[in-house]
Amino acid sequence: MMLNRESKLNDYMELDESEFPDSYELMTKIKSPLSVLKYNLTFLFSDNYPAKMNPDFARDMILMYSKENDTVWDGCCGSGTVPIMATRLGRYGIGTDINPKAITLARQHSEKETSKYVSIFQTGDARHVQIPDLIGNKVDLILSSLPFGLNIAGDKNHYSGEECDLSNSETYERFFQQAEMVIKNYFDNLRGGGVLILDARDRTKEGKLYDLINYFRDSCKRVGF
Repeated sequence: MMLNRESKLNDYMELDESEFPDSYELMTKIKSPLSVLKYNLTFLFSDNYPAKMNPDFARDMILMYSKENDTVWDGCCGSGTVPIMATRLGRYGIGTDINPKAITLARQHSEKETSKYVSIFQTGDARHVQIPDLIGNKVDLILSSLPFGLNIAGDKNHYSGEECDLSNSETYERFFQQAEMVIKNYFDNLRGGGVLILDARDRTKEGKLYDLINYFRDSCKRVGF
């Protein structure tokens, strides 16, 4: 789901599903499926941190929705895919995560990079982090995947032991309440004209639909997108 800081969400809500293509093509001739699931089924991840974003997906989104020297932030950065990919593509990458183990792993991955651009990694809660305090300005692109609560979805992977980690939300309502706080903070840290992309998919468990995409859409509208 992609939103512009100054766009009106109603414009997205009025689009018919048939208007979305099955794939997109960049000026660089990269052609990829719009389905994140298709990305994940065809990629071998290099570490076992749970729920990582596919680097190819991160690459394509960064190329499409930012330009060189822009600043790209992921507030739930995990092992650092988004910020590291941003630096490879000539952007400045910022990664924050509430789990200090994730930040340690992200820094280890970043040390292997040779780009002249720098990734900044810092332990922080995406609900409250203030990016201007870190770099002096707001960001141009936010690309993020919010960790759907383990106790809700029944995932076997465990992100962290941090009680306030979104992934440890105990109820559907609790997760979305806290997720909206993250989205609001994303809005506040995004420059005018900047873009927010949330990597999300709907889920079902025991016949119950967890409608993440529509909820995130509505949440974005409530906070100002």
